[in-house]
Amino acid sequence: MGKLLVSSLLLASLAAAQAPRELDAGTWVRKSFTVVPGAVGDCPDQEVFQKRAERVYKVHMVPPFLRDELMHKARNRARASAAACEEMRQNLSNSLRGEWSGLLSMERFDANPMPVEKLRAVSEAFGARGSAGLEAVLKQELGDTLRAQLAATALSRSAHLRADYQKNSLVNDKLKTEDITESELALVRGSAHVLVIRARGLDIELNDKKGGWHGTGLLEMEMWSFDPVDKTFKQVLTDRSSPSDDGSPSGLGMGMAASAGSFRSNILNLQSFRFTSQTISLDGSWLLPASRFQSNTKADLKVHRRFLYTENQVGKNGAEKLETIGYGYIDRVGKDSTVRIRHIGGQSPYVGMTLEEIPGTWWATFGYAYSNTEVSPSRPGTDEYGERLVLRHLSPAPTLRLQIRGNAPGEGLFQYFGLDIAGSVGDAYGALEMLDVDSSVTHDTAVIYANRMPLSGLWAMEFSLNYGVRVPLRRLALTAGIQAGIRPTWLSFNPEERSVEVRDTTMLGKVSRPEPYWEEHDISRANSIDAWIGLIAGAQFSINAANGIGVEARWEPWRGRSDWEVTEGPTEDENSFSVPTNEGGLGRLQLTFQWIFR
Repeated sequence: MGKLLVSSLLLASLAAAQAPRELDAGTWVRKSFTVVPGAVGDCPDQEVFQKRAERVYKVHMVPPFLRDELMHKARNRARASAAACEEMRQNLSNSLRGEWSGLLSMERFDANPMPVEKLRAVSEAFGARGSAGLEAVLKQELGDTLRAQLAATALSRSAHLRADYQKNSLVNDKLKTEDITESELALVRGSAHVLVIRARGLDIELNDKKGGWHGTGLLEMEMWSFDPVDKTFKQVLTDRSSPSDDGSPSGLGMGMAASAGSFRSNILNLQSFRFTSQTISLDGSWLLPASRFQSNTKADLKVHRRFLYTENQVGKNGAEKLETIGYGYIDRVGKDSTVRIRHIGGQSPYVGMTLEEIPGTWWATFGYAYSNTEVSPSRPGTDEYGERLVLRHLSPAPTLRLQIRGNAPGEGLFQYFGLDIAGSVGDAYGALEMLDVDSSVTHDTAVIYANRMPLSGLWAMEFSLNYGVRVPLRRLALTAGIQAGIRPTWLSFNPEERSVEVRDTTMLGKVSRPEPYWEEHDISRANSIDAWIGLIAGAQFSINAANGIGVEARWEPWRGRSDWEVTEGPTEDENSFSVPTNEGGLGRLQLTFQWIFR
């Protein structure tokens, strides 16, 4: 039985080895990272803090008989500083212990996990000696394991090119690392990287002027590229930062770790970390790139991701230079992993041209608008005290708006979701009225007396969520969607223009006139909040691959506002009361400027 099993395995292995097979590394090779936990150095010795404290209190500049008390203060300060530094160091160490780079949270990168003991050995070596001798340590600790992982990944990504019996071969599954040649491994050369980081020069000091602590440190980060053929490592990027801040010891430690995020930005700015491809065919306004990686297209190549067209151009001096000649965007990711890019602007595409990704799934727009509030002609009713807020006109309010939008799930039309934050300021015309109705006469002949306090200013904020679709037509794109949000609004009053409308009426020998209510009350402001659902529509024109201008309109058919809360006095601690209003809906037309960011 055993001999039969061995023979079967050998025959299956031989069949797999003889079968034709071509790995598809493609032009878009998925980058992968191994993130080594940070190596955090020690704080200064207690003696350093002691000498520093003695200088602060000028211990050695006073007569010996006065030094005891100052020395006691210096020792307490030194002990507190040493404890604070250790707390800062511990928080920094905890923050750098995991995936500190943030790169593996992006779907476009693979993780290459390693045994904990191997990562610890690399971390200790980098913390002790830096780059010196690190290549040998990386090769010894990570080389074999990383090579095996890349081989297995290359096979799995090319599974769609392999025969069914190869996919199901138990021998093939067991012998993946031996089932890939060095020439095939060379296709993914430079795709795997190791990130190392160490923190040195930690120090902390009491900030006597501001109170609290001032912490400093030095972060050194490096990226090493791996060649799976000869299992060698090469340093390809270094970065250094010197974080310094005020705060609590624990907050300082976490803040220093957060500054390591700048390393991620530097990596993403490298051209080698962007998706690039050659076009292999054209179909009208569409380009078909070369890559067919199943694991890439679904995870990273989203609808609406933009690409530059680049080509090598020869200058007058005969030197070649890479120039951008046009741009387009992904408008379809097929079920068979094909990607289609639609031409937007610039030179018309041709077969063989190079495509280079503009990283960024999210985009933002700055909008500038004049918002005009519609006020219904009818006057509102009064509350039980005869008070109401009558708005005759709200001036067009200049509004600055920040819109952050990103891809939403779905195929076909490009769908987006986002968050809008806006602020506006303008003038308000109307008055807070206190009505005095003479109840001694009939309704038909009743006389209304009004104390009025005119409005003078308007401030508003707006927070809203939106969902919509975007239909590109070459450089022009049409947008439509639905938006819902809340809008707090504040009105101010002009206390110098109080007025009392007096209509003396004599009836049966009695003269009626209103009480001077507003002259006796210090009314400062009124505020309310409304919730709304609006319909939006607009158009945007692409200036270049990343930026555009546009116009957008919104109509709010559903809206509800709370009563206005009127405040007496300069602070909210003073008396306040609610009054009804006649304010109606809001429409908006705005100009926008768009740019793409990660």
